[in-house]
Amino acid sequence: MPVPGSIEVEPVVSNDDVIRYIDFFSGIGGFRYAIEAFAKESGKQFKCVLSVDIKKDAIATYNLNFGEKNEPCDIRKLKVVPAFDLLCAGFPCQPFSSAGKKEGFKNETSGNLIHEVIRICKEKKPKYLILENVSNIERLQNGDVLKAIIKEFEDIGYAINYKAVNGLQVGLAQDRERIFIVGVRRDLSIKASIDIKCVEAYTKVGDIIDKSDTKSKLPPEFVNTLLALGVDKIVGKSLKDKRGGDDNLHSWDINYHGAISARQKGLMNEILLERRKKKWAEAKKIPWMDGMPLTLAEIKTFKDYPELADDLTELVEKHYLTLEKPKDLVGGKRVYKEDGLAGYNINKGKLSFPISKILDPDGQAPTLTATDSSKLAVLVGGTIRQLNLVELQRLCGFPETMRIADGVNMYDLYGNMVCPTVVLAILRCLFAEN
Repeated sequence: MPVPGSIEVEPVVSNDDVIRYIDFFSGIGGFRYAIEAFAKESGKQFKCVLSVDIKKDAIATYNLNFGEKNEPCDIRKLKVVPAFDLLCAGFPCQPFSSAGKKEGFKNETSGNLIHEVIRICKEKKPKYLILENVSNIERLQNGDVLKAIIKEFEDIGYAINYKAVNGLQVGLAQDRERIFIVGVRRDLSIKASIDIKCVEAYTKVGDIIDKSDTKSKLPPEFVNTLLALGVDKIVGKSLKDKRGGDDNLHSWDINYHGAISARQKGLMNEILLERRKKKWAEAKKIPWMDGMPLTLAEIKTFKDYPELADDLTELVEKHYLTLEKPKDLVGGKRVYKEDGLAGYNINKGKLSFPISKILDPDGQAPTLTATDSSKLAVLVGGTIRQLNLVELQRLCGFPETMRIADGVNMYDLYGNMVCPTVVLAILRCLFAEN
């Protein structure tokens, strides 16, 4: 049985009636897999006439699966762009991402690449455009960044439509929302449609788990510590030394750095909450930040008992807490305030554990990212392991026949891709009346 959300592709024999397309910022081929799947189901003929990406690992994987011989390349350095009918571009999301600095067009490297795409479209005048970026671009600078992109395409002759589409809507088990911008050259009088029909029920993580893989590369002691808590205490839980309510486990909850008392665990929980209060920033004469070190005197204002100093010392020795100075904001960056008093702070934040979440088989996976994909885990066959290649493919909608180039970081690749299943749904809308 096919896995929900996955696509299957097979070679298509081309003829003279071919839609030529270019695959900019091609990654591992999310757009191309979608186009090949759409060609198979629709009978339309497509031909990729140019594929470009700057990342070595992505290009190596793309070449392996599509028989190309591309070298990493910046689109600004292209000398020749052949005639084409359809532009596909998942343009770099870093300057627009909520996880980054949100610089937008101000970013002098990644942010201006969209202008290069617009320039090429102005010169080549393709019939169709499909662009993808993070959903945060819709909110960046009060929406001005997205409005500016749309206006520039409209000014060179395109009817534009855009929409936020979540992978959950098309049958993937990944909560991944992205903005898709669809354009049609205005003289064609074709609607730039993104009227995607949503699935009636979301796919669950349990539907994509590879139950044949029961080997874990996680530290055995760590796995055993979690399993000892009981399945109901760990499945669906996040693991990070940050706020997270009942759905979060902290290092001190599971004695990860060594056993501590219930009193010390209570102290850790209070420091976790107190260290974000704005009054401490005012006292330290620094701009507020979520997680400031608190001195012994400051801690005594909300938690005072005879053994407090000894408990704090032990928690530092066991690496639950660290002693550090507060951080000032200088030139947009956080730097230690040298004349500040050292205080106690949570040691590692969200990087405390080898994994960050054990996925609930009855729920959905969070958005895969290049940095966090390797930290998502599943409970299989009595052990806990990271997501494997098959599960990454299923979560993103890639065919399981897809291969990964030797020596690459598959978690980085699948954290930086366009989901073929979403693009396939958009292609069905765009070409419904064409």
